[in-house]
Amino acid sequence: MDRISDFCDRALAALRVVILRRNYSRDLSRIRRLAGGRKPKVAFLVSELSKWKGEPLVRALETSGRFDPFVAVMNMTRQARLPEEEQLRSIGEKLAYFRGRGIRAVDIQLVGRKDTRTIGEIGADIVFYQQPWDLPPQMKATRVARRALTFYFPYFTPCYLDLDLEIGHKLHHQLYGHIVSDERTAEIYREARSHMNGSYAGDYLPLGHPALDGIPFEEGAPDPSGCVIYAPHWSIVHGDHVPPLAYSTFLATGRAILDYAKAHPEVRWAFKPHPLLRTTLVKTGYMTENEALRYYGDWERIGEACYDGDYPSLFARSRVIVTDCGSFLTEYGCTGKPVIRLVNPDLRIGVQPCIGDLYSTYYNVVTADELRTVLATVVEQGRDPKRAERIACLKRANLAGGDATRRIADYLEKLCFSPQ
Repeated sequence: MDRISDFCDRALAALRVVILRRNYSRDLSRIRRLAGGRKPKVAFLVSELSKWKGEPLVRALETSGRFDPFVAVMNMTRQARLPEEEQLRSIGEKLAYFRGRGIRAVDIQLVGRKDTRTIGEIGADIVFYQQPWDLPPQMKATRVARRALTFYFPYFTPCYLDLDLEIGHKLHHQLYGHIVSDERTAEIYREARSHMNGSYAGDYLPLGHPALDGIPFEEGAPDPSGCVIYAPHWSIVHGDHVPPLAYSTFLATGRAILDYAKAHPEVRWAFKPHPLLRTTLVKTGYMTENEALRYYGDWERIGEACYDGDYPSLFARSRVIVTDCGSFLTEYGCTGKPVIRLVNPDLRIGVQPCIGDLYSTYYNVVTADELRTVLATVVEQGRDPKRAERIACLKRANLAGGDATRRIADYLEKLCFSPQ
């Protein structure tokens, strides 16, 4: 029976892909017929502000004058279990954020349910997904494709290579266009998906990542008065909590780095934890609520605490980062400034080939002795012996001062306004 069920699942998935491709072909023809009429409407689905990376593209599409971009604000489906006032507050915060930045945002959430308004009701012709999970039924790609082309670039930038995370979700199979950093990554994905379960409706578009456009690259050495950022990841392993990708070194380094910061008040510090860290520390039992409050409060008293998604400005006024995060390894690396990479010795996953050389120019530390030595060199003494090698690597990888936003906008213009 399992073999029969597996065969049926595969057959249904293949049929969905056939239907998706047919619908996308119709969608594109309809969009091209709009030429001379209204502008194609481009919706960016946003359920979490901390993962919002699409502002540069929204601005570019507005500036082009050929599209009508907007943000469609919704909650994650899991939030439907929360009290209604919390759901409304979450929507209100997101709307206020975008409207405060002059970006048109509409509320599509049906509060108290997992549902949203339909793609027809919001009138979108093109939809950009923020993430592949926690999607309401109305925003599943199979439904959206009946009216709109679907695109996706991840909220994280290339770091570790995890094919299930990067191309294995159901949404990845159903997209019209999956935007990736470069042709090398696209080739790796194309080869890998031939071994994945299920067919794919679209293709990979090697156009770059818009989040990297906003990273301030500095050719010269950073300002020695800049702050030192500590950015811990949330993926601790404690008790029964074993995340699929355990980047975190917090159990070994979290308190030690706080103690180091307290011992060096002459250094300007900035605390930029992953948004899930605090709740994970409490949920797993590693800290009580009061202990977590005290830990965060200590950092707030020592220096600057940054809990929102506006970190490019923090990067700009910093001089070094200490982190075990994934995406930040690439994003901060694009500044040209030194990265102290906290490596979990139990992590059994490789890095993306396109940025492996870059990571080798970081100050990679595993043991406490290595950490003390690197902190003394890079933070206390302000030396960066790997700088020249790192800058050369950034330039070879085309990660210094890229323009992915313009490439994506140009691609959409060519796609939507080419003769039929």
